[in-house]
Amino acid sequence: MTLLNTYYTLLPMKRKPSWIAPILKAMAKDMGLEAGMDLYALQSQWQTIVGPSLAPHTYPQAIQHKVLNLQVDSAPWMHELAFLKADILQKVNQALGKTAIQSIRLKMAPVVPLSTLPQTPLRPSANKKALSQEDKDLIRSQLDSVSDDALKLVIRKAMAHHLREEKRA
Repeated sequence: MTLLNTYYTLLPMKRKPSWIAPILKAMAKDMGLEAGMDLYALQSQWQTIVGPSLAPHTYPQAIQHKVLNLQVDSAPWMHELAFLKADILQKVNQALGKTAIQSIRLKMAPVVPLSTLPQTPLRPSANKKALSQEDKDLIRSQLDSVSDDALKLVIRKAMAHHLREEKRA
């Protein structure tokens, strides 16, 4: 009998194991990270949510107190969007799978075309060591039960960072 088996036989489980996705969602909510995760989900799916005609003229800038701050690039589009707020609100909440946004605030500001946004990570990755196939498989297996794409991305990055740090130590 190994030490690990002895440990588990001496300590009976009081609760059954549970899936990690609901635990991480609750943690994100408790830590105030839920709005940031929702914003990331909106930004990454913006063209799909609002369509190719609106996306180049708008950009979700922030979520504060269940209000989506939406940048608009011109006065004519600002006027048009005033009439489309209810439709956009419905599409945004449908994309998030919950009623996370209660209203939309329009703000005139330059909108960076989505095609010009950097597709590379913001931090240089030159110092990052590649993960082994075993590490990639471990991460993939742990993420199988997570259905939320934004949450899955955060967990994947955290696990990869942890595994790289563990190898460096």
